[in-house]
Amino acid sequence: MKIVAIELSSAVGDVALLESDRIVARREIPFLHGRVYGLFGVLEEVREESAWTWGDVDVFAAGRGPGRYSGMRVALTAARGLALPGGTSVFAVSSGAALAAATMAERSDVDQVAVVGDARRGQAWFGVYERATQGVEPVGDWRMAAYADLSSALPPGAVRVTSEWSRLAAHVVNESSRGDWVEQDRYPSAEWVGRLAHVARRAGWASEPLAPIYLHPAVNVS
Repeated sequence: MKIVAIELSSAVGDVALLESDRIVARREIPFLHGRVYGLFGVLEEVREESAWTWGDVDVFAAGRGPGRYSGMRVALTAARGLALPGGTSVFAVSSGAALAAATMAERSDVDQVAVVGDARRGQAWFGVYERATQGVEPVGDWRMAAYADLSSALPPGAVRVTSEWSRLAAHVVNESSRGDWVEQDRYPSAEWVGRLAHVARRAGWASEPLAPIYLHPAVNVS
């Protein structure tokens, strides 16, 4: 299965071409003043590197967030636009699931991951995932919490990851919870968006909705 995956929900975006779950080519996507820059040029670069044609692609996958409003929208729109001429399948994957899956792949001792983001205005959003036979499974829905309430809202023992560590650390991390956090920015990747799309397609599961996950009125960030 040939997959083109696009992930643009955080400050570091990328695209990846995968043959089933094996990376064939990958590039980061430049951001200029918080906006995606040169996406289709980068996609052409990785396509040429792989020697694929767009007609070879079986699935276009996109990360649907939560995260940056403009990035989520661009990723989904690009995937749908590239798929349209050939009637190729489009598959949406939660960017949070991709980050949780990557964290669990790196740490065999971790069975539950809380993915956290800054919703601004004194609030954070979060979702919890647990290890599953095939990929990861969500534990409940995405939720919001005030900074002061976040630690008590997250399940004890879950490893906590965020793409905004430098922004959130001062607000949501206390001494009692510090050991549960990965203390650096960690970004969802196109590789894991593609890997989860492959798992889901192989299992016959339906795509998530082809729309961004919004947990807060849009905030323009740089």
